[in-house]
Amino acid sequence: MYKRQDLRTGVAAAIVNGELLLELVCEQPDIAAIPRPHCAAHDDTVYNNPEAIEFFLQSGDGGYGHFVFDCFGNRFDEIGQQGPDGWNPDWSVTITREKSGYRARLRIPLSELERLGVTTPAPDVRWRFNLIRLPFQSRQCSAFSPVKGYGFHSPEFFGEFKMEKKK
Repeated sequence: MYKRQDLRTGVAAAIVNGELLLELVCEQPDIAAIPRPHCAAHDDTVYNNPEAIEFFLQSGDGGYGHFVFDCFGNRFDEIGQQGPDGWNPDWSVTITREKSGYRARLRIPLSELERLGVTTPAPDVRWRFNLIRLPFQSRQCSAFSPVKGYGFHSPEFFGEFKMEKKK
């Protein structure tokens, strides 16, 4: 039985040329053992796949975006919990497998966030978000901002990041 509970996840974010860019570095020593899920590449139940990551973004007073991907590059997206049929933003994730895990690079055009009531990025603007990782063979998920026993779709528990000019 897999016992390790301390898999590290590093995250970096930037806004460049009208896109939100995220890079995640995910430690996963059993990356080669993860079975490829049987699902469609987009808008299937990716959140049930092994080694899935859920990214929640609330960039204004409107709803929040829910972006999910797995270590194979399968994707799912929705506004809140409305299901995948009402919103299909043009975003991408690129997965690079490494010996001890993988890197995920997300590109989300800011124009795709307009339905969320996006607040234009500027110094001191704050966006609310959460990042949940559901590691392969672990019963423990990890979160940037713990949801305190409530479901992942709990914007009141999202953390926030503050925009700054590049120094």
